[in-house]
Amino acid sequence: MAVTIFAAIDVGSYEVSMDIYQISPKIGIEKIDEVRSRIELGHDTYTNGKISYESAQRLGEVLGDFSRIMKEYKVTSYRACATSTLQEARNVWNRTGAGLSKNRNPS
Repeated sequence: MAVTIFAAIDVGSYEVSMDIYQISPKIGIEKIDEVRSRIELGHDTYTNGKISYESAQRLGEVLGDFSRIMKEYKVTSYRACATSTLQEARNVWNRTGAGLSKNRNPS
């Protein structure tokens, strides 16, 4: 029986979180850990229309911590998503199948 360790990452307006699950045919889906970090990305976006350098730096640190935790748990699969906080920020870009494009107006 194969066991999968899966991580779900959510970059929200005021918190970045990661839940780690163990998935197996015998047990099903079981949450084995959760990690939370408060970063007020929404304040930046909704006040200034962009993410500050300091907030982006902090987000990078938190995601680096999440990466180390995923390695400790031997995560084999993960998914990350972000709320409109990043989608609406003028200075955030994402990588899409079409190449590098602004998240609000992918082409």
